[in-house]
Amino acid sequence: MRTIDRRFSDWARTYEDDGLSHLLGRLGQQAVTSLRLTRADRFIDVGCGSGYFSRRFTGAGLVVTGLDPDEGMLDYARTQGNGIEYLGGDVLALPFDDRAFDHCAAVTSLCFVAGPVLALREMLRVARRGVVLGRLNRRSLLY
Repeated sequence: MRTIDRRFSDWARTYEDDGLSHLLGRLGQQAVTSLRLTRADRFIDVGCGSGYFSRRFTGAGLVVTGLDPDEGMLDYARTQGNGIEYLGGDVLALPFDDRAFDHCAAVTSLCFVAGPVLALREMLRVARRGVVLGRLNRRSLLY
């Protein structure tokens, strides 16, 4: 594992509590309200990391699958409960059938992908009703 990847995995245990949780919570609420959600909609959180947003989507009544390439983050996410299925995978080749989910989200993750156009195509492929993106920019505190 590359050093940067290892640091990201290690960060899973602390980044929700390092003063950013208020900002992250606002981003999650914006993602939830930007879609026309129906309880029990199938929802995939691409680049779910620690599952922070996945848990918020579940709280909105969605059936959530979280996907991330980082096993350390996924290990942490799985300890947080809520019945969310967390899977390892790559947004550039999502391991799902076409239109497998009602909605797809990438909150603060797409900006870290080497091929964002291909990633977006994949997200559109697996989503029936909508895609929501929460992007960071170079001036963001999280970038």
